[in-house]
Amino acid sequence: MEGEVDLRKYISVLRRHWKLIVTITVIAAFIAGLVSFLSPSTYEARAAVLVTKARSEIVFEPKYRTSLEQDVASQHKALVALVKSSTIATQVIEQLGDKLEPGERGAESILDKVQVRDQGDFIEISVKSTDPRKAAAIANAWAKSYESHVNSLYSGILQTPEQLQVQANAARKEYEEKQGALADFISDNRISELSWQIADKEVLCQVKSLREQIEAGSSSPTSIAANSLSFILLQTRAFTTLPTELQISMDQLSSLNTSLDDVDALISTLEARSGTTRGQSISKLQQEILQLEGELEQESARQRELEKSRDIAWETYTTLDSKVAEVKVAALAQDAVVRVAVVAPVPERPVGPHKGRNTGIALVLGLVVGVLSAFGTEYFKKGHEEEIKSTES
Repeated sequence: MEGEVDLRKYISVLRRHWKLIVTITVIAAFIAGLVSFLSPSTYEARAAVLVTKARSEIVFEPKYRTSLEQDVASQHKALVALVKSSTIATQVIEQLGDKLEPGERGAESILDKVQVRDQGDFIEISVKSTDPRKAAAIANAWAKSYESHVNSLYSGILQTPEQLQVQANAARKEYEEKQGALADFISDNRISELSWQIADKEVLCQVKSLREQIEAGSSSPTSIAANSLSFILLQTRAFTTLPTELQISMDQLSSLNTSLDDVDALISTLEARSGTTRGQSISKLQQEILQLEGELEQESARQRELEKSRDIAWETYTTLDSKVAEVKVAALAQDAVVRVAVVAPVPERPVGPHKGRNTGIALVLGLVVGVLSAFGTEYFKKGHEEEIKSTES
Protein backbone atom coordinates (compact mmCIF):
# COMPACT_ATOMS: atom_id res chain seq x y z
CA MET A 1 0.00 0.00 0.00
CA GLU A 2 1.42 3.34 -1.07
CA GLY A 3 2.44 5.78 1.66
CA GLU A 4 3.15 3.03 4.19
CA VAL A 5 6.65 2.73 5.65
CA ASP A 6 8.14 -0.72 5.60
CA LEU A 7 9.91 -1.11 8.91
CA ARG A 8 11.14 -4.58 8.15
CA LYS A 9 14.02 -3.37 6.06
CA TYR A 10 15.17 -0.99 8.83
CA ILE A 11 14.93 -3.72 11.42
CA SER A 12 16.85 -5.97 9.05
CA VAL A 13 19.63 -3.37 8.83
CA LEU A 14 19.80 -3.17 12.64
CA ARG A 15 19.96 -6.95 12.90
CA ARG A 16 22.78 -7.20 10.43
CA HIS A 17 24.85 -4.53 12.21
CA TRP A 18 23.89 -5.22 15.81
CA LYS A 19 27.48 -5.95 16.75
CA LEU A 20 28.57 -2.50 15.54
CA ILE A 21 25.74 -0.82 17.46
CA VAL A 22 26.51 -2.72 20.65
CA THR A 23 30.26 -2.06 20.32
CA ILE A 24 29.84 1.69 19.90
CA THR A 25 27.32 1.88 22.75
CA VAL A 26 29.52 -0.10 25.12
CA ILE A 27 32.63 1.91 24.23
CA ALA A 28 30.79 5.23 24.80
CA ALA A 29 29.40 4.08 28.15
CA PHE A 30 32.79 2.72 29.21
CA ILE A 31 34.62 5.94 28.36
CA ALA A 32 32.01 8.09 30.13
CA GLY A 33 32.05 5.86 33.19
CA LEU A 34 35.84 5.78 33.29
CA VAL A 35 36.12 9.55 33.05
CA SER A 36 33.46 10.01 35.76
CA PHE A 37 35.14 7.57 38.14
CA LEU A 38 38.59 9.08 37.60
CA SER A 39 37.41 12.68 38.04
CA PRO A 40 37.70 14.05 41.61
CA SER A 41 34.54 14.63 43.58
CA THR A 42 33.21 18.17 43.59
CA TYR A 43 31.56 19.74 46.64
CA GLU A 44 29.32 22.79 46.69
CA ALA A 45 28.94 25.13 49.68
CA ARG A 46 26.17 27.70 49.79
CA ALA A 47 26.00 30.92 51.80
CA ALA A 48 23.39 33.63 51.43
CA VAL A 49 22.87 37.31 52.15
CA LEU A 50 19.60 39.12 52.71
CA VAL A 51 18.84 42.57 51.32
CA THR A 52 17.47 44.31 54.42
CA LYS A 53 17.15 47.92 53.28
CA ALA A 54 14.94 48.77 50.29
CA ARG A 55 13.19 51.98 49.32
CA SER A 56 9.44 52.17 49.54
CA GLU A 57 7.20 53.13 46.66
CA ILE A 58 4.67 55.89 47.22
CA VAL A 59 1.56 55.72 45.04
CA PHE A 60 -0.83 58.65 44.96
CA GLU A 61 -2.79 57.58 41.89
CA PRO A 62 -2.23 54.63 39.55
CA LYS A 63 -1.31 57.02 36.77
CA TYR A 64 1.02 59.08 38.98
CA ARG A 65 3.62 56.57 40.10
CA THR A 66 6.90 57.69 41.53
CA SER A 67 10.27 56.64 40.16
CA LEU A 68 11.10 54.76 43.37
CA GLU A 69 10.09 51.43 41.87
CA GLN A 70 12.67 51.87 39.15
CA ASP A 71 15.22 52.99 41.76
CA VAL A 72 14.62 49.85 43.83
CA ALA A 73 15.09 47.66 40.76
CA SER A 74 18.30 49.48 39.85
CA GLN A 75 19.61 49.17 43.39
CA HIS A 76 18.86 45.45 43.50
CA LYS A 77 20.54 44.94 40.14
CA ALA A 78 23.62 46.75 41.42
CA LEU A 79 23.66 44.66 44.59
CA VAL A 80 23.59 41.43 42.60
CA ALA A 81 26.30 42.68 40.23
CA LEU A 82 28.56 43.58 43.17
CA VAL A 83 28.68 39.97 44.39
CA LYS A 84 31.16 38.91 41.72
CA SER A 85 33.49 41.91 41.88
CA SER A 86 37.27 41.82 41.83
CA THR A 87 37.35 43.94 45.00
CA ILE A 88 35.59 41.23 47.01
CA ALA A 89 37.74 38.55 45.36
CA THR A 90 40.88 40.39 46.47
CA GLN A 91 39.58 40.72 50.03
CA VAL A 92 38.75 37.00 50.18
CA ILE A 93 42.22 36.07 48.89
CA GLU A 94 43.84 38.27 51.54
CA GLN A 95 41.60 36.83 54.25
CA LEU A 96 42.13 33.14 53.42
CA GLY A 97 45.81 33.44 52.54
CA ASP A 98 47.57 30.07 52.75
CA LYS A 99 44.28 28.16 52.71
CA LEU A 100 44.24 28.71 48.96
CA GLU A 101 46.52 27.01 46.48
CA PRO A 102 48.98 29.25 44.60
CA GLY A 103 46.91 28.88 41.43
CA GLU A 104 43.77 30.01 43.28
CA ARG A 105 45.24 33.29 44.55
CA GLY A 106 44.28 35.26 41.46
CA ALA A 107 41.03 37.21 41.25
CA GLU A 108 39.97 35.53 38.00
CA SER A 109 40.71 32.03 39.32
CA ILE A 110 38.65 32.40 42.47
CA LEU A 111 35.83 34.23 40.64
CA ASP A 112 35.38 31.14 38.44
CA LYS A 113 34.49 29.11 41.54
CA VAL A 114 31.68 31.45 42.60
CA GLN A 115 28.11 31.32 41.31
CA VAL A 116 25.32 33.77 42.20
CA ARG A 117 21.62 32.99 42.33
CA ASP A 118 19.25 35.95 42.58
CA GLN A 119 16.12 35.07 44.54
CA GLY A 120 14.65 38.49 45.17
CA ASP A 121 15.88 39.88 48.47
CA PHE A 122 17.71 36.60 49.04
CA ILE A 123 21.04 36.37 47.18
CA GLU A 124 22.68 32.95 47.27
CA ILE A 125 26.45 32.57 46.90
CA SER A 126 27.63 29.07 45.97
CA VAL A 127 31.21 27.87 45.65
CA LYS A 128 32.40 24.60 44.14
CA SER A 129 35.68 22.93 45.06
CA THR A 130 37.20 19.47 45.36
CA ASP A 131 37.85 20.26 49.05
CA PRO A 132 34.59 20.61 51.05
CA ARG A 133 36.21 22.69 53.83
CA LYS A 134 37.74 25.06 51.31
CA ALA A 135 34.39 25.47 49.54
CA ALA A 136 32.71 26.43 52.83
CA ALA A 137 35.55 28.78 53.81
CA ILE A 138 35.42 30.62 50.47
CA ALA A 139 31.61 30.90 50.54
CA ASN A 140 31.53 32.30 54.08
CA ALA A 141 34.46 34.67 53.51
CA TRP A 142 32.81 35.86 50.30
CA ALA A 143 29.47 36.55 52.02
CA LYS A 144 31.16 38.40 54.90
CA SER A 145 33.34 40.50 52.59
CA TYR A 146 30.34 41.26 50.39
CA GLU A 147 28.33 42.40 53.44
CA SER A 148 31.13 44.68 54.65
CA HIS A 149 31.88 46.09 51.19
CA VAL A 150 28.27 46.88 50.26
CA ASN A 151 27.39 48.39 53.64
CA SER A 152 30.47 50.62 53.51
CA LEU A 153 29.58 51.77 49.98
CA TYR A 154 26.01 52.67 50.89
CA SER A 155 26.78 54.11 54.32
CA GLY A 156 28.85 57.04 53.06
CA ILE A 157 31.70 56.16 55.45
CA LEU A 158 34.86 56.16 53.38
CA GLN A 159 37.05 54.42 55.97
CA THR A 160 36.35 51.77 58.57
CA PRO A 161 37.11 52.32 62.28
CA GLU A 162 39.94 49.80 61.99
CA GLN A 163 41.59 51.73 59.15
CA LEU A 164 41.26 55.02 61.04
CA GLN A 165 42.65 53.39 64.19
CA VAL A 166 45.77 52.36 62.28
CA GLN A 167 46.24 55.98 61.17
CA ALA A 168 45.62 57.23 64.72
CA ASN A 169 48.24 54.84 66.09
CA ALA A 170 50.73 56.05 63.50
CA ALA A 171 49.94 59.67 64.40
CA ARG A 172 50.42 58.87 68.10
CA LYS A 173 53.80 57.34 67.35
CA GLU A 174 54.81 60.39 65.31
CA TYR A 175 53.74 62.69 68.17
CA GLU A 176 55.85 60.71 70.63
CA GLU A 177 58.85 60.98 68.29
CA LYS A 178 58.35 64.77 67.95
CA GLN A 179 57.95 65.15 71.71
CA GLY A 180 61.12 63.12 72.27
CA ALA A 181 63.06 65.28 69.83
CA LEU A 182 61.87 68.43 71.61
CA ALA A 183 62.76 67.00 75.01
CA ASP A 184 66.26 66.07 73.77
CA PHE A 185 66.74 69.58 72.42
CA ILE A 186 65.56 71.22 75.64
CA SER A 187 67.92 69.07 77.71
CA ASP A 188 70.89 69.89 75.46
CA ASN A 189 70.59 73.42 74.06
CA ARG A 190 72.53 76.67 74.55
CA ILE A 191 69.62 79.06 75.01
CA SER A 192 70.23 79.65 78.73
CA GLU A 193 73.99 79.75 78.28
CA LEU A 194 73.77 82.26 75.44
CA SER A 195 71.23 84.38 77.34
CA TRP A 196 73.56 84.60 80.36
CA GLN A 197 76.55 85.41 78.18
CA ILE A 198 74.65 88.17 76.39
CA ALA A 199 73.40 89.61 79.70
CA ASP A 200 76.88 89.54 81.24
CA LYS A 201 78.49 91.16 78.19
CA GLU A 202 75.79 93.84 78.08
CA VAL A 203 76.39 94.64 81.77
CA LEU A 204 80.13 94.54 81.12
CA CYS A 205 79.76 97.09 78.31
CA GLN A 206 77.77 99.36 80.60
CA VAL A 207 80.26 98.99 83.47
CA LYS A 208 83.14 99.84 81.17
CA SER A 209 81.23 102.82 79.87
CA LEU A 210 80.66 103.87 83.49
CA ARG A 211 84.38 103.52 84.20
CA GLU A 212 85.21 105.76 81.28
CA GLN A 213 82.62 108.24 82.51
CA ILE A 214 84.00 108.20 86.06
CA GLU A 215 87.53 108.51 84.78
CA ALA A 216 86.70 111.48 82.55
CA GLY A 217 83.84 113.01 84.57
CA SER A 218 83.60 115.87 87.02
CA SER A 219 84.11 115.59 90.78
CA SER A 220 80.89 117.35 91.73
CA PRO A 221 78.76 115.69 94.44
CA THR A 222 75.85 115.29 92.03
CA SER A 223 77.97 113.55 89.39
CA ILE A 224 79.61 111.33 92.00
CA ALA A 225 76.19 110.38 93.40
CA ALA A 226 74.81 109.63 89.93
CA ASN A 227 77.81 107.43 89.07
CA SER A 228 77.52 105.65 92.41
CA LEU A 229 73.83 104.97 91.86
CA SER A 230 74.53 103.64 88.37
CA PHE A 231 77.21 101.36 89.80
CA ILE A 232 74.78 100.04 92.42
CA LEU A 233 72.17 99.32 89.75
CA LEU A 234 74.73 97.53 87.56
CA GLN A 235 75.89 95.44 90.51
CA THR A 236 72.31 94.53 91.27
CA ARG A 237 71.69 93.58 87.62
CA ALA A 238 74.86 91.49 87.50
CA PHE A 239 74.28 89.44 90.65
CA THR A 240 70.59 89.53 91.45
CA THR A 241 67.26 90.89 90.34
CA LEU A 242 66.45 94.53 90.81
CA PRO A 243 63.92 95.18 93.61
CA THR A 244 60.55 96.46 92.48
CA GLU A 245 60.89 99.52 94.73
CA LEU A 246 64.38 100.96 95.17
CA GLN A 247 64.23 104.01 97.39
CA ILE A 248 67.46 105.91 98.26
CA SER A 249 67.31 109.22 100.02
CA MET A 250 69.37 112.26 99.04
CA ASP A 251 71.41 111.91 102.22
CA GLN A 252 72.33 108.36 101.22
CA LEU A 253 73.24 109.47 97.70
CA SER A 254 75.53 112.17 99.02
CA SER A 255 77.41 109.62 101.07
CA LEU A 256 77.97 107.22 98.13
CA ASN A 257 81.36 107.33 96.43
CA THR A 258 82.28 104.68 93.86
CA SER A 259 86.00 104.25 93.23
CA LEU A 260 87.68 102.96 90.08
CA ASP A 261 88.97 99.98 92.06
CA ASP A 262 85.38 98.93 92.77
CA VAL A 263 84.51 99.29 89.09
CA ASP A 264 87.62 97.35 88.00
CA ALA A 265 86.77 94.56 90.44
CA LEU A 266 83.29 94.26 88.94
CA ILE A 267 84.75 94.31 85.42
CA SER A 268 87.18 91.49 86.29
CA THR A 269 84.36 89.41 87.75
CA LEU A 270 82.13 89.88 84.70
CA GLU A 271 84.99 89.16 82.26
CA ALA A 272 85.80 85.91 84.03
CA ARG A 273 82.16 84.83 84.26
CA SER A 274 81.31 85.62 80.62
CA GLY A 275 84.56 84.22 79.19
CA THR A 276 85.55 87.62 77.78
CA THR A 277 89.17 88.40 77.02
CA ARG A 278 90.57 90.73 79.67
CA GLY A 279 90.73 94.35 78.64
CA GLN A 280 88.51 93.92 75.60
CA SER A 281 87.10 97.12 74.13
CA ILE A 282 83.44 98.07 74.22
CA SER A 283 83.13 97.91 70.42
CA LYS A 284 84.54 94.40 70.41
CA LEU A 285 82.13 93.39 73.16
CA GLN A 286 79.23 94.79 71.14
CA GLN A 287 80.27 92.69 68.11
CA GLU A 288 80.39 89.58 70.30
CA ILE A 289 76.95 90.43 71.69
CA LEU A 290 75.54 90.64 68.14
CA GLN A 291 77.11 87.28 67.28
CA LEU A 292 75.73 85.67 70.43
CA GLU A 293 72.29 87.14 69.74
CA GLY A 294 72.40 85.55 66.28
CA GLU A 295 73.26 82.16 67.80
CA LEU A 296 70.53 82.59 70.38
CA GLU A 297 68.00 83.36 67.67
CA GLN A 298 68.99 80.19 65.80
CA GLU A 299 68.57 78.08 68.93
CA SER A 300 65.25 79.74 69.74
CA ALA A 301 64.02 79.24 66.16
CA ARG A 302 64.95 75.56 66.36
CA GLN A 303 63.00 75.23 69.60
CA ARG A 304 59.97 77.00 68.12
CA GLU A 305 60.14 74.71 65.07
CA LEU A 306 60.24 71.58 67.26
CA GLU A 307 57.39 72.86 69.42
CA LYS A 308 55.27 73.66 66.36
CA SER A 309 55.99 70.23 64.85
CA ARG A 310 55.08 68.60 68.18
CA ASP A 311 51.85 70.59 68.43
CA ILE A 312 50.82 69.71 64.85
CA ALA A 313 51.48 66.02 65.51
CA TRP A 314 49.38 66.20 68.68
CA GLU A 315 46.50 67.92 66.88
CA THR A 316 46.65 65.29 64.11
CA TYR A 317 46.52 62.48 66.63
CA THR A 318 43.65 63.96 68.65
CA THR A 319 41.68 64.65 65.47
CA LEU A 320 42.11 61.07 64.21
CA ASP A 321 41.33 59.64 67.64
CA SER A 322 38.10 61.63 67.76
CA LYS A 323 37.30 60.52 64.22
CA VAL A 324 37.67 56.87 65.22
CA ALA A 325 35.07 57.35 67.93
CA GLU A 326 32.74 59.20 65.54
CA VAL A 327 32.98 56.50 62.88
CA LYS A 328 32.34 53.76 65.46
CA VAL A 329 29.19 55.52 66.58
CA ALA A 330 28.12 56.13 62.97
CA ALA A 331 28.74 52.47 62.11
CA LEU A 332 26.53 51.37 65.00
CA ALA A 333 23.79 53.81 64.10
CA GLN A 334 23.63 53.18 60.36
CA ASP A 335 21.13 50.81 58.73
CA ALA A 336 22.73 47.86 57.00
CA VAL A 337 21.88 47.33 53.34
CA VAL A 338 22.69 43.61 53.38
CA ARG A 339 23.26 41.03 56.10
CA VAL A 340 24.69 37.52 56.04
CA ALA A 341 21.57 35.35 56.35
CA VAL A 342 22.95 31.83 55.86
CA VAL A 343 26.39 30.60 56.86
CA ALA A 344 27.62 27.83 54.58
CA PRO A 345 28.17 24.49 56.37
CA VAL A 346 30.87 22.07 55.23
CA PRO A 347 29.18 19.93 52.55
CA GLU A 348 29.16 16.20 53.27
CA ARG A 349 28.07 14.82 49.90
CA PRO A 350 29.63 15.68 46.56
CA VAL A 351 27.53 17.25 43.83
CA GLY A 352 29.61 15.82 41.03
CA PRO A 353 30.58 14.10 38.92
CA HIS A 354 27.23 12.31 38.38
CA LYS A 355 28.61 8.92 37.43
CA GLY A 356 25.29 7.14 36.82
CA ARG A 357 23.78 10.03 34.89
CA ASN A 358 26.90 10.49 32.77
CA THR A 359 27.00 6.77 32.01
CA GLY A 360 23.30 6.73 31.08
CA ILE A 361 23.70 9.71 28.77
CA ALA A 362 26.71 8.02 27.18
CA LEU A 363 24.64 4.84 26.62
CA VAL A 364 21.92 6.80 24.85
CA LEU A 365 24.38 8.77 22.75
CA GLY A 366 26.35 5.61 21.96
CA LEU A 367 23.18 3.86 20.88
CA VAL A 368 22.21 6.76 18.61
CA VAL A 369 25.68 6.92 17.11
CA GLY A 370 25.67 3.11 16.66
CA VAL A 371 22.31 3.16 14.84
CA LEU A 372 23.44 6.01 12.59
CA SER A 373 26.68 4.18 11.94
CA ALA A 374 24.73 1.02 11.01
CA PHE A 375 22.55 2.85 8.49
CA GLY A 376 25.56 4.70 7.17
CA THR A 377 27.47 1.47 6.69
CA GLU A 378 24.46 -0.09 4.96
CA TYR A 379 24.10 2.91 2.68
CA PHE A 380 27.72 2.91 1.60
CA LYS A 381 27.64 -0.89 1.17
CA LYS A 382 24.68 -0.73 -1.18
CA GLY A 383 26.22 2.09 -3.11
CA HIS A 384 29.39 0.10 -3.54
CA GLU A 385 27.49 -2.99 -4.72
CA GLU A 386 25.54 -0.96 -7.27
CA GLU A 387 28.75 0.51 -8.55
CA ILE A 388 30.26 -2.96 -9.02
CA LYS A 389 27.15 -4.16 -10.89
CA SER A 390 27.20 -1.20 -13.17
CA THR A 391 30.87 -1.80 -13.91
CA GLU A 392 30.28 -5.49 -14.75
CA SER A 393 27.39 -4.69 -17.06
